[in-house]
Amino acid sequence: MPLSLTIGNLDKVLAEIKSYPKDIERIINNEFTAFGEGTANDAKRNAPVNEGALRESINYLPDVENMRVSVGAYIEYAAYLEFGTKAFAEAYVATLPEDWQAFAAEHKGGGEGTFAELIQAIMKWVELKGIATGKDIKQASYLIARKIVREGIHAQPYLYPAFEKNKLELIENLKAQLNAK
Repeated sequence: MPLSLTIGNLDKVLAEIKSYPKDIERIINNEFTAFGEGTANDAKRNAPVNEGALRESINYLPDVENMRVSVGAYIEYAAYLEFGTKAFAEAYVATLPEDWQAFAAEHKGGGEGTFAELIQAIMKWVELKGIATGKDIKQASYLIARKIVREGIHAQPYLYPAFEKNKLELIENLKAQLNAK
């Protein structure tokens, strides 16, 4: 399930900002774009990597007209890696701020693949990591898949830490830029 967030939804603030000189709007859009780029880059560095598909899917999309930016990982299993699954997800998500808990809840749910597809994906990982060889790859993959289905996977946060780091920078940059005006 793809995982993306949008910073914006500041309708009241945006209406007030639009009454300011165009220079202010440009400054804010530039800072939002820098926030999106920085968050995407940090999320890529934080992301767990196997074949690199998750990292490659992380991107940002500025919406200059509405003074917003979306940052996300656009691959079906992104949310499961960010928040974990089963008891691991419950434990981790409970430590997040309310808005992120709601965000995690939007991405909660069963995977869309089959158990056989899970085994196939794990077989590639088992082979890549050298965990087993030959006929043992399928058996090891089955056991790992069964454990994941029963117990879940640990959260491997990559987007939340990047968002928090860059959010602080965004706020400081906006304060500095707008106070200079």
